[in-house]
Amino acid sequence: MLTWYAIETNPQCENRVYRGLKAQGFTAYLPVETRWKRSRTKGRQRHEKPLFTGYLFVGITPEQQLWPVRHVDGVRGIVSLNGEPYEIGLFYLPEKPNEPVHFVYWLQSRQAMGEFDHTPARKSVYRRGDSARITTGQFRGHVGEMLEADDRGRVRLMLAGIFGGKMWIDDDHLEAA
Repeated sequence: MLTWYAIETNPQCENRVYRGLKAQGFTAYLPVETRWKRSRTKGRQRHEKPLFTGYLFVGITPEQQLWPVRHVDGVRGIVSLNGEPYEIGLFYLPEKPNEPVHFVYWLQSRQAMGEFDHTPARKSVYRRGDSARITTGQFRGHVGEMLEADDRGRVRLMLAGIFGGKMWIDDDHLEAA
């Protein structure tokens, strides 16, 4: 059985602390939300960022000590109450006031169900048979015919000319030809 504690990190060090805890054999949980991030060179990309900026959770087994966590690179401290590390435990949901839920496991289940994923499926604006020109990358300027589209905004394109062939590409990298 794990005992969970919240760890405060230095600014923008959540991933570093997570990797450091895992490297030392601790069970760590960094809740993240997923969003689209747009770049001029790479177009839209999925981007994960911590759900609680500056915090993550560590699970300690009965055989482990908590004090080594403080020495992981990027750790600012362990969340405490009256000078004692505060154990993350049960809480009650308003919709189920008689059933206590463990906070960390509840959070993990919500993340697993996709509640923090803000990258909804989207349909491509291109349809089968449409012509499009690639606007970025090594095939920039080449024109192809749309073969199919998926629900993530990517299309399968049949390129014409010397570089003929099929390829999947994000429709953010295309323009109507």
